[in-house]
Amino acid sequence: MSGRSAYVRKEKTKTKEGVGNAIGSDHGSEKTPSLIGEFPMPMSANGHQMSFQHDTIYRPANDYSTIRTGGSGGSGDREDLAYARVRKPVVPVLDVSGIEKSSFRSMMDKRSEGVRKGLAKTFGKKKKAEEVRPPTSATVRPGSHEMDAGEYTYQPVAANTSTRQQPLINSQEYMRQAPQGQLPALPTQSSQPPLLRWVGSGRPGQVWNKLRKDPELWDNTGDTLVYFSHDSHRSSRPPPSFRLSSHIIENTDSRYLNDMLQAGYIDNGYSNDYNMPPSPINSPIMRSGYSSHGRAHQVTPPMSDDAYEGAISYELSFPAPNLQSRTETVRHQATTRNVFALLYGASLVGYNLYQALVDLHERLEEYMPPDQDAAAMIIEYLVARGMDDVRNEPSAAASLLSWCEGQAVRWEAGWKEAFVHAAGMYNRLEGCLDYKFITPISRALLERSSLEITVRVHNAQDRLVDWDFGDMWPMMTSHPPPARAAFERLRSFILHHYKSAFENWPPAAVDGEIWLTRDLARTLQKDFGALYDYLVNREVVWDCSEERSGRKWNIIHPGNKGFDSDTDDLPFTDILVAFDNRNKFPHIPHPYPLTPESSKPAEDKMAERRAALAYTESTNIYLLSSDFASNDLVEAFVKFEKNDRAGDNDLFAARRGRWVLIYGILQSLASVSVDTPNLRYKADVNYHLSPGMRGTPPWKGANQNVEEATHVESHCWKVRETWNVEPVITMPRIKPLNVSRSNPASISGSDNSSVRSPTMNSMVKSPTFSSASTRSRRNYRLTKESEATSYSGYAPGIEKLSEEWPIRQQTSTRDSSRSRPEKNFNIKDFDDYHF
Repeated sequence: MSGRSAYVRKEKTKTKEGVGNAIGSDHGSEKTPSLIGEFPMPMSANGHQMSFQHDTIYRPANDYSTIRTGGSGGSGDREDLAYARVRKPVVPVLDVSGIEKSSFRSMMDKRSEGVRKGLAKTFGKKKKAEEVRPPTSATVRPGSHEMDAGEYTYQPVAANTSTRQQPLINSQEYMRQAPQGQLPALPTQSSQPPLLRWVGSGRPGQVWNKLRKDPELWDNTGDTLVYFSHDSHRSSRPPPSFRLSSHIIENTDSRYLNDMLQAGYIDNGYSNDYNMPPSPINSPIMRSGYSSHGRAHQVTPPMSDDAYEGAISYELSFPAPNLQSRTETVRHQATTRNVFALLYGASLVGYNLYQALVDLHERLEEYMPPDQDAAAMIIEYLVARGMDDVRNEPSAAASLLSWCEGQAVRWEAGWKEAFVHAAGMYNRLEGCLDYKFITPISRALLERSSLEITVRVHNAQDRLVDWDFGDMWPMMTSHPPPARAAFERLRSFILHHYKSAFENWPPAAVDGEIWLTRDLARTLQKDFGALYDYLVNREVVWDCSEERSGRKWNIIHPGNKGFDSDTDDLPFTDILVAFDNRNKFPHIPHPYPLTPESSKPAEDKMAERRAALAYTESTNIYLLSSDFASNDLVEAFVKFEKNDRAGDNDLFAARRGRWVLIYGILQSLASVSVDTPNLRYKADVNYHLSPGMRGTPPWKGANQNVEEATHVESHCWKVRETWNVEPVITMPRIKPLNVSRSNPASISGSDNSSVRSPTMNSMVKSPTFSSASTRSRRNYRLTKESEATSYSGYAPGIEKLSEEWPIRQQTSTRDSSRSRPEKNFNIKDFDDYHF
């Protein structure tokens, strides 16, 4: 505190001269009395009055409202009065200073005050009405005394502690007792589940809350309004939820809906002018719309054009049954909405997909005629909307699987689609709420198929993690043959190649311990399939004979009787057969590569170039021509092979050793890269789609001969269908110009005809068509062409029958062993051959 402030406060409390005598005693004492009066001061411990400056113990402001310094008299004690707090001092107006505020300062203070009040009104909060709080320990302060009235009674300081605790004890009776036991739980939100909407095309269900007015079912040109309330509650019913066209409802041929449509007919004259036969008065639909006198009462006021664009002719009400919970009522309304959504091809809504389909099926059974298949209607609707697409949606897969298995449905194609995807997502399926709808037999089949997929994938992962196929080789001496050394060098090259391609090998696991996902397996299958096409010998095949003693399987070259796939240092056939038998793999149809001639190591400068040329000549690059697509693995392999110790290595042995590794990789990838046949949706799926399908579907009477994913659907088997058969050279056909047509050559088709393949050199039968109409249409087309076209290739009227048409390219060896055909030759149907 500054000295100036203390001085001013002291001057304010001083009295003018002569005033002291006026307020003194009547006896005319010369001593100026105290302004506080005869207020007793507390006694000290030795019986003397306490001095204010030295002996007074500090007390809080609420303990005393008035303090007097010194005794009742004595002028020396007046100087301490400036620092005392006077309860209600009477301060005379003193002219302490002659300096006054300027007019500018007063104006600024006034404006500042106005601004503060304006801000307080704008941003300030309204004060709540003060409530009278009951006296508690928080509001009653022990030891406090009101000094507004009455005299102060001194209490010794030593006894002050016990005295202050007394009000605290007395205040216990005013305190609220604490509740005994556990407090009640806080109120939670409504337990009603949200409505979901499924739009199809593989999109998951989304939360939806537009049941009151559905934009999908609001046709601005429609003439029918649909309500969810009772027909009798017209004054208080909510607005309509749907606006539909009466023609769509009439086309259902539903007696139930058409009767409702007739009963809900309205017009400005309130008469039935729709030329429809009236329903019986006592029918359930018409009973509520008629009065006791048998005449229709005024059901609804006429609707003006301002309310809805276009004329409204019908009003339909679909109230929910009474005594239902809120959840059941919404479920009933959603099912009603789904009936019209099926007619309009709109989306589906419900609490879950399974319950929505079951409720929709039951309602259609109630609404539609007895001869109408409600399940077929729903299936057609699901397929058209793409709602049978359950990719990456375990909840939808479980719901569709359960609904397809229903007694009244039995949809085999939908069950198979949902089963394959559910098995691939089995680890996510068990955590779905819709999993409880799956039957026990389907759960057992899903678990078995999922385990089979897991085992196959883990077996492939164990080999591909470091490309270790060393168990394919038999036990040999300590010195490995050159083919085994080339095998190991290729394994190191492949490992390095995919480490560079994926930045890490194996890649990080996506689903638990599985890193070999379906996408990765198909990528590897594409790479090694391209390498297979580049190196495979298309003419070398397997020969199996049960009557042969010893080994039943041999690798042969039909066009080369001296061919032998085995050598002293490499039992090629035994290695492949043993590997396939251990893993229960079928043999790849063409198991042998194109190989260069055997050569001895050379150290001259041209050895590497001769090796590169020999490797290039021993490929299918010229045969594939422009059909061969570029592939990173193939390009890297070509560079690696040409630089793999080309000068000091046997090219024949090195190519065969590398092929052993490629064969094992192709077989392992075929076990995990093939999908179940005839699936509708399999794009953008990372989980495997190759579960076991034995015993599916599980109900009686189902066709359980379901195709499974097998090796024969992989690349090495399917690529044979793309290989060209013998090329056919066709001569130009010249139509006759106003010349009499010659007799056509005799044409005869036979299903037992055969043609020799230039690559496989084996007899292949022409396939038989299941439909006779296809063959008749083809023969009819050939007959028409023969009537209008000359097959000889010569001018009209000039026929050369000594040569066969069409002309085929044949080797000199085949031409020498082939006799010239007769005049009456046969033309083979080349369109029906398959290999």
